[in-house]
Amino acid sequence: MPMPATARTVLLCFVLLLSISIRPATAQLDQTFNDVFNYFLRDRLDRDDQVFHGQHYFPAADNAEQLLTPALNGLIASNISSFPLSSTIAGMSIDFMNGAAVVTNESLGPIFAETAESIGQGKINIGLSYSYMNLDRFRGLPIDQMRFTFAHQDVTPTPPFEEEQTLPGSLGAPAYELDNIDVFPNMDISSSIFAFTLSAGVLRNLDISLAIPIVNISMSGRATAVINSFTYGRLIPTRPEIQGAAHAFGGNQLNPILTADTTYNVSTNGVGDLAIRLKYVLPGANALKVALLGDIRLPTGDEHNFLGTGKQNIRFLFISSRRFNDFNPHINLGYDKRGGALDSDEVEYAIGFDHKVSNTLTFAADLLGSFDLQEDEAIVLFPGSIGIREQFEAGSLTRFFDLSNIPESRRDNTTDLAVGFRFAPSDKVVLMVNILTPLNKNGLRSDVIPTAGLSVSI
Repeated sequence: MPMPATARTVLLCFVLLLSISIRPATAQLDQTFNDVFNYFLRDRLDRDDQVFHGQHYFPAADNAEQLLTPALNGLIASNISSFPLSSTIAGMSIDFMNGAAVVTNESLGPIFAETAESIGQGKINIGLSYSYMNLDRFRGLPIDQMRFTFAHQDVTPTPPFEEEQTLPGSLGAPAYELDNIDVFPNMDISSSIFAFTLSAGVLRNLDISLAIPIVNISMSGRATAVINSFTYGRLIPTRPEIQGAAHAFGGNQLNPILTADTTYNVSTNGVGDLAIRLKYVLPGANALKVALLGDIRLPTGDEHNFLGTGKQNIRFLFISSRRFNDFNPHINLGYDKRGGALDSDEVEYAIGFDHKVSNTLTFAADLLGSFDLQEDEAIVLFPGSIGIREQFEAGSLTRFFDLSNIPESRRDNTTDLAVGFRFAPSDKVVLMVNILTPLNKNGLRSDVIPTAGLSVSI
């Protein structure tokens, strides 16, 4: 049977997108944060041993490379790779009985959730969708306002006397250890995801689907660093033996340059993590239908460019749905085994409905959520504070400063609302639009994620 013209158009669009996506990236995106932190904490700081002590922030740069950069990289990659794919439901399936075409799906189905129905043995559905994400906030904090604070190296030797071993460290003596550096990455992160899906009815109650995401990612910003110089701003008036600023990005001790900035603008595109899905509808004539779905995300995306996590992810989903005339509620409950670094396994759910507005139009709404299962996998990003002892003639005072302004959380449980429409201009073509919005502050989120697409049944 020849392929319909609409299906050929969908395939042609996919091939064109694929050919564009295989262009090599100009740089690896996972080096971006390292470059920014090293610029401020290594390259830009003045290291004149007779005047400035820039080398004392090299340990902070090492700490950023080993802890902070992998956490930021993993946060971005896991969010992009775990974006929900559209439903395996064809939208409208045709079953030929007694030589006549009969529409078996009264509704065109949900968009991101699943119902316990198959597309039918021998049926094939081809789909193409587009979603846009602008990752605006992390735990409610706008990402362009993120701050990371780096402490000075503790250059004081360990106290030699036993009674001093119980003191909480010696950071703050000498006085130039009071200085710290605030770094504001001022991030702007956006991603476009084109997803090509191919679903086939192997049996009357068994479907297999392949989803190929083509991802474009852009990161840009004007990063700024500020030296909080106690030696220059606070100690000069009262401590004349201090000869001015101990750390600077240039200038001299009495007229130091305490701020610096750098820009970055990187992007890449390519194939993300491929998904293979199997859905089995349990036999039975009950009004309440039940199905099981297995979803394997293969590590085909380049983890160095946030196109994938570099690890295989497996998801198991229990699906239940029922029809009440034109109103069709459904429940999805699943377990997602996440393989990426600093990416917790999750329990996922989708609760919603699709409602037949007319023979060609369906309204769909879903509450989508996830619960992190592993506290030790939560991306905390420099939590807590550090204490520095400032010495005075009459004694000492311990000052505390936060290492980051990011709200702390042991779990980034998320809740989203997806609302959209499916429209069938013909018995073989279904168009869809959807808006996904977050209902809580946890995780790295977009204020709104629009999705549009089409599917063709052949």
